Amino acid sequence: MMSYVKYEQSIIIRYKVELIGWPALIRFANPSEIGTVNEIRSLCQALKVRDCKWVVQLQWQQVAYAEKLAARAAAGQLVVKKRKPRSDKGKARGKKDASRKGGKCVWDGDGEDIRGSEDEQPPVKKQKCAAVAASSAASKLPPVLTSQEFSRKEDVDSSGKD
Repeated sequence: MMSYVKYEQSIIIRYKVELIGWPALIRFANPSEIGTVNEIRSLCQALKVRDCKWVVQLQWQQVAYAEKLAARAAAGQLVVKKRKPRSDKGKARGKKDASRKGGKCVWDGDGEDIRGSEDEQPPVKKQKCAAVAASSAASKLPPVLTSQEFSRKEDVDSSGKD
């Protein structure tokens, strides 16, 4: 998603491209915030005929633009809004439970924990592994006859014998 508010930092510096040829009569803003339909149409037309287009900056242009942006930031002309730090910044975070993400499946078909006592703790929420769940579901289905078994059964039925 394009950031129109921090266009210089988020687009030009980060991706090293610049949008040139934006129509002078239209303020540079998110298209959903542009006032009238005629302004949107003229912007769309400029993009279609390539009067307004994305241009990749050369190496020297990137360096010059970064210096210009740094000077503006030092002078206080550029609004630099920093993100709020995390609420748990500086605090130790616990280890992730192996069974929650990327760990081995440790559940049998009945939903019981089959790990030994040397393991730490069982996960908070008991869930069956997909392979275990599929095998337990398959064991509850009646046996499937193969084509040979099916044809033998028909022969026995047609002869009148059971």
